[in-house]
Amino acid sequence: VIFSVSHPISRFSSFHRLYFYSFFSSFDFSKMTVYVFITGASRGIGKALCELFLRRPTVQVVGVARSEAAVTHPNYSHLRMDLSDPALLADDQRLRQIFAGVPPTATRVVLFNNAGLLGEVAYVGELPSATLQKVISCNTIGPMVLCNGFLAALKGLSVPKVIVN
Repeated sequence: VIFSVSHPISRFSSFHRLYFYSFFSSFDFSKMTVYVFITGASRGIGKALCELFLRRPTVQVVGVARSEAAVTHPNYSHLRMDLSDPALLADDQRLRQIFAGVPPTATRVVLFNNAGLLGEVAYVGELPSATLQKVISCNTIGPMVLCNGFLAALKGLSVPKVIVN
């Protein structure tokens, strides 16, 4: 696989690109109905992952981001959610609804916890507590809560479930 320098996937190290493609090249997408959930889907690596998976006609992609959808495709649906919002992260029922659309005919389900925030850059002692809370909610608590909701919502589905953090 050849990447252009401007393609976000090209920013992965050579090792990570090799691992990513060797892992997913083992999937025979033509015989599968794969559901892929990608957080941070509105730009950067998240958007590139959406575009990459949408090249396969049997893959359904659900993007999750704070902003509007940046991808338009018949196999793409978008959920606008702020994963740094403590109220959302505490709402188990709402989080499980993210994964509610997976039919029993799915052959594999994948969650990419890609969303992240850098936040304000400053010396310790000079950062507002609200900034720290938002960054930790999105970067640490969000992926943990999504993993939990993903496994809880898909517990009854007897297919391989893959989580990429």
